Amino acid sequence: MNGDKYIVYCPRCGPVEAYASDAWDDASDVPGEIDVEIEEQVVDTERGPEPRIRCPRCGMWLASGLARPED
Repeated sequence: MNGDKYIVYCPRCGPVEAYASDAWDDASDVPGEIDVEIEEQVVDTERGPEPRIRCPRCGMWLASGLARPED
């Protein structure tokens, strides 16, 4: 993921607008209307390492496929 705008489809919160984190971006570069960033982490699962994202609203860890770039 990079610094682009995404929609996270959280089962608890519904669609949440956020920006994907970018290791090289400063948080001050994120526009004021959307002040949340998607945290991403690779976790060990029964099927091996898999990327997970954290819902920026409720903090629930989700499959990375639940975040889609905004059109």
